[in-house]
Amino acid sequence: MSFYTDDAVFHYPGRNPLSGDYRGKDQVLALLGRVMEETDGSFRPDVHDILASDDHVAALVTVHARRGETSVEWQSLDIFHVRNGLLSEHWVHEVDQDLVDRFWSGE
Repeated sequence: MSFYTDDAVFHYPGRNPLSGDYRGKDQVLALLGRVMEETDGSFRPDVHDILASDDHVAALVTVHARRGETSVEWQSLDIFHVRNGLLSEHWVHEVDQDLVDRFWSGE
């Protein structure tokens, strides 16, 4: 969590149990812990490329995850705002939001 500001905001999209805004390192860490718990540690983002400027970062990501007998793979675009060299805001944009919502909702 050292690369996030103390007041970082993480925006997770969709209509699933994880959707919402997470404010501060504690809430972001709790979200990431829940992701790992829900997937028995199988959640694995593979970063294909990173584009960056002084103020913003965009990461092209393929996510691999498993819940019970369901294994999935999806693509996402993660956008970050940078403040004083740290990530202050993080938006996730899923390419197939319906797939992601079904996965996190246990459907």
